[in-house]
Amino acid sequence: YHANDAAEGHRYKLGAMLLDQSDPTRILYRAAAPVLVPDEHYENHGKPGIVYACGAVVRDGNLFVYYGGADKVICVATAPLAPFLNALIKGSQTSLTSVLAQTA
Repeated sequence: YHANDAAEGHRYKLGAMLLDQSDPTRILYRAAAPVLVPDEHYENHGKPGIVYACGAVVRDGNLFVYYGGADKVICVATAPLAPFLNALIKGSQTSLTSVLAQTA
């Protein structure tokens, strides 16, 4: 999901949470800090400081999160799934690494 911090104005970041499979209104775990922030140059040209999730895929044990950046590019960020989930469950810091951007 994406959200912004009132203290930072219009800077949108990605967060992560695990929901109960039987009752998706129940949050089981939530990352204490953003898992992706708009720090790359391509996330700050156009409408700066914005990243927003568009979808996610798990493939070969890796999490791929497709996201928009700066209302101008389509990107993908990745993390090994097991360590990402373990950190989320333990309340440890976890993050995604941006690996690709395609100009719209």
